[in-house]
Amino acid sequence: MGIGKNVKWQRQQSGYSLEEFSEKLGIEKAVLVRIERETKVLSLQLALKMSVVLNCSLYDLAGEEEITDEKENIKADTA
Repeated sequence: MGIGKNVKWQRQQSGYSLEEFSEKLGIEKAVLVRIERETKVLSLQLALKMSVVLNCSLYDLAGEEEITDEKENIKADTA
C-alpha cells in the first residue's frame, strides 16, 4: 500500500472526513484528495503535521512493512 492509501486509512480510522482533516492541516480538500490518490507527492513537513493530527508515527503513514521490505531489497542489491 502506498503512502496516500495509508494516509486515507489512518484518516478514516481517526474518524476525520476529508473536509475536517484538510481544515486541520490548513490545506485545500483537493490537495488532500490528490495525496490520497497518490497523484501528488507528500512533503515531509505535511507528513509530520498529519502524524501529529492523526496521533500516529511517520512509519504508520509510510507503511512500516513496506519500509522494512525496501531496506531488505537495498541490502540484497548491494551485497
